[in-house]
Amino acid sequence: MLTKGLSTSERESEQARQRASLIVLDALREYNRGVELELRLPLEPASTLYGDGGGLDSLGLLDLIILLETKLEQELGRPVAIVEESSATDEAPFRTVESLIEAVRTLLNPGRP
Repeated sequence: MLTKGLSTSERESEQARQRASLIVLDALREYNRGVELELRLPLEPASTLYGDGGGLDSLGLLDLIILLETKLEQELGRPVAIVEESSATDEAPFRTVESLIEAVRTLLNPGRP
């Protein structure tokens, strides 16, 4: 995406989104390498990951969270929790590839829209 003409805040948000997308897709690819072909997850943004119609069960979700948190820790140089205790039952961040990218973008660029 072209960032010319964007404000500094918009440019930082777009850069965080691109980083988040790379991290999430890398984690999904790594997850897919560790499961049988029929259990592999799609990588398209609208693809459902968890919940009705999703390819992840609760153990698969846990595996993906661990992969993502490990990648985020490597990226940021500090431990990161994707799931806070208060939202442990909220499936929304894990519903689709896109919602997961957005959740990670928020972690990379806190306080920015």
